[in-house]
Amino acid sequence: MPQIPQYTQQVEASTRGLPEPHASPTGIGTAIAGFGKALGDVGDALYQEQERTEVADVQTRMAQTRAAWAVELEKRANSPQAKRF
Repeated sequence: MPQIPQYTQQVEASTRGLPEPHASPTGIGTAIAGFGKALGDVGDALYQEQERTEVADVQTRMAQTRAAWAVELEKRANSPQAKRF
């Protein structure tokens, strides 16, 4: 019949206890809030840049239209029909 050898413990349990946590729920909440604020700031900056771009586009189109109307007005003023009056 086979013999079962006697078990000898080779690993000792630590008597130091569990390590102290380095993060707390308050710290994690603060970090998440800071990240949320930074993300919101980025969103605000992107929105403001989009608004500036749209305003610049409208101003450019208005300037182009004014220039085209000025040319058309000059043509009409110098046309033979305008000189009749």
